[in-house]
Amino acid sequence: MGKRLYLNTINGHLQTRLTADLAPGATTANVTAGDGVAFAGANGDDWIVGTLYRMSGYQPIALEHIKISNRATDALTIARAQEGTTALQFYAATDILVVGVT
Repeated sequence: MGKRLYLNTINGHLQTRLTADLAPGATTANVTAGDGVAFAGANGDDWIVGTLYRMSGYQPIALEHIKISNRATDALTIARAQEGTTALQFYAATDILVVGVT
């Protein structure tokens, strides 16, 4: 049985930007080149919990909790709408993925 993983980061969270739009039914989140390596522990059995934020300027206006279960370079396999949230539309370059405690 798999387990939840926690990233070892200096300030307790990791932030990266989406590099492609993410439709509500999508299960792959593409992130900034080079950032995918931080998710290497997500391997199908073990997962990392993250939060997607829809941004307006510097303010988050919507969020969705996700489970990151795998990665291929900078493409993350995700399970949407975790912890009672709803799968939403997110946009490349403006919206962010934050990993830490949800």
